[in-house]
Amino acid sequence: MDNRAIGVFDSGLGGLNCVSSLNEILPCENIVYFGDTGRVPYGVHYIQDEAFADTNYISISLPDSVKQLGSGLFGNCTSLQKVKTTRTLTTIGSKAFYNCKKLIEIKLPPSLTVIDSFVFGSCFNLLSVHIPD
Repeated sequence: MDNRAIGVFDSGLGGLNCVSSLNEILPCENIVYFGDTGRVPYGVHYIQDEAFADTNYISISLPDSVKQLGSGLFGNCTSLQKVKTTRTLTTIGSKAFYNCKKLIEIKLPPSLTVIDSFVFGSCFNLLSVHIPD
């Protein structure tokens, strides 16, 4: 079996729609999503609840404009291994990373003021959460 991931490079012109379609068509494939942080569409500040739940992403890099992550955002993303947060992130909703079984470590920015309940619930392989002073 080939374990390589499908990479999606998003310039802000429908990349998330493409990734959603890929997840529907190829539910067993691993997908790596790269968002263009230079031209984030419409200045996204909040990513809605469960927007990426139950997907096969391996790695996510959030654009710097994102300040809030919705509840259950990456819930049940059992392939997710790496998340690059933003330097402006202030809020992580409940169960945002719930059951991300392959997530090992995450670095949170100093701007973070709210970490809701069960954000990392059932992340049994999570070894390190870096929270700055």
